[in-house]
Amino acid sequence: TLKVPTGKFTPVSITIHGVAKPLTYTFKGDDLIIKVPLQAPDPLNTVVKVTYKGILDPSSDPTLSSDLPTTLIPELSQQVGKAKIDKVRWMEEFGDWHHATFITGWTDSTDIVKWKLRVAEADRYWVVLDYSFHSDNRPAEGVITVAGQQLFFPTLPTGDKVQHFREHRIGMVQIPKEGAYELSLKPIAATSGFVHVKGVTLIPYR
Repeated sequence: TLKVPTGKFTPVSITIHGVAKPLTYTFKGDDLIIKVPLQAPDPLNTVVKVTYKGILDPSSDPTLSSDLPTTLIPELSQQVGKAKIDKVRWMEEFGDWHHATFITGWTDSTDIVKWKLRVAEADRYWVVLDYSFHSDNRPAEGVITVAGQQLFFPTLPTGDKVQHFREHRIGMVQIPKEGAYELSLKPIAATSGFVHVKGVTLIPYR
């Protein structure tokens, strides 16, 4: 099946492009569930065509897949308190420019970053935090919360530049069922320096 997050609309027909026989479908909540063949007609370029009436309003919230890693990026987050989005640009060598968007500005536990996400099916996921933390900063602790589970972590020094990002596997969470969730990140206590977060990745446990 193919699950498509949508708004409310009325399908007229759903087909595979170039195939006359229509596909069967149902609605489950705000999701359109399309039954697709086990083998795609074209292994590289199969297109599902949806003809509909009304307004198609796909959700902008990331959908967590049990097959592939899903990364929550700063641009899709909601910042609370003094947490904010910033950017850095640097040159690795002459003419080789790089850039990154990250979340920064935390001062205490009231500064929080949140992401909304959708889960297609229940599963276990590794939670990996991509961040930088200046080597001169005092050690700090943070917590990631999702589906009622808390993952506490110590900050690890990554170098003396904002762009010295590293991936830190924080722990594993169990998503109990499909549906809408929120993932949040914050320091545990007041801090003079916390992580610069480039993203949070959820990886299906295998």
